[in-house]
Amino acid sequence: MPKFEREVEIDASVEKVWEMITKPEYWPQWFPGIESVANVSAIREGGTFEWTHEGQTGHGTIVAMKPHKRLEVMTQLGDDQDAHVFKL
Repeated sequence: MPKFEREVEIDASVEKVWEMITKPEYWPQWFPGIESVANVSAIREGGTFEWTHEGQTGHGTIVAMKPHKRLEVMTQLGDDQDAHVFKL
């Protein structure tokens, strides 16, 4: 399975970065391919959401959360399913 990794150094506290990655209203600003977010059930493990990209609607699930350390999200748009892991 193909894998893509990217490391980004952010000049902010872990708490501020965690706030940005766990508030759906900020996702279109930094989450690749997400233009808007809707129907968020909850920001916790098992939480779901819908997102749009170029007029198509995808679905996402929060797979795992360890506050201020790790967020795992699975997204699907059509037949394309992607895992996103954010480590702080």
